[in-house]
Amino acid sequence: MLGAAGVPPRRIIHMAMDGLRSRDPGLLVDAGDGLMPSDGHRYWFMDEITGITDGWPEPVKWLRNNDARFRTDTVVLTGSSAAGRTQATKALAGRRAIERAAPGTLVGHGQVLHHRTASRKEIDFVGPQFGGIAFKSKYVDVGWRRDALTLKASRWQGVVATRSELDLSDPEVAAVPAALLAWLLDSQPRAGAKRAA
Repeated sequence: MLGAAGVPPRRIIHMAMDGLRSRDPGLLVDAGDGLMPSDGHRYWFMDEITGITDGWPEPVKWLRNNDARFRTDTVVLTGSSAAGRTQATKALAGRRAIERAAPGTLVGHGQVLHHRTASRKEIDFVGPQFGGIAFKSKYVDVGWRRDALTLKASRWQGVVATRSELDLSDPEVAAVPAALLAWLLDSQPRAGAKRAA
């Protein structure tokens, strides 16, 4: 996990991109510039990028080529369909493809893992450092329960990060607002840091 490696949480942005438009990656980067520290390396996780149906490879390429800071950041794009793959291969030539996993495998960078089930359903974040909990990001309030089914079918307990829905009634899957999760992560003491008395 990036946090365990000492990366401050405010340098990490994760966004569920499904249902957004091609202009939104640029808006996300603009918003991130205002929220993140003004210097240092940043990490962008754009989940379900293939859910941008009016074209996503070109806007991402434009940002990588024209935004001096975004160009040097770590950017991870995930998607559960092949939409735009050919166009992305051309537009993003020379960049590494992160996931080419067979169904049912875990793909990881460091200790953050991504899991795709045998039925090609996606679980965003899993790993031993999460204590047996898997995370699925759905920045919505309505419709998060269908993603809970993927988590329930997995071997982990689950948390669905929602826009503002909080539902702890199911012992297998909880819905927690993404902002609350970010606050909880940000408020954890860092290794070697002293707590205020």
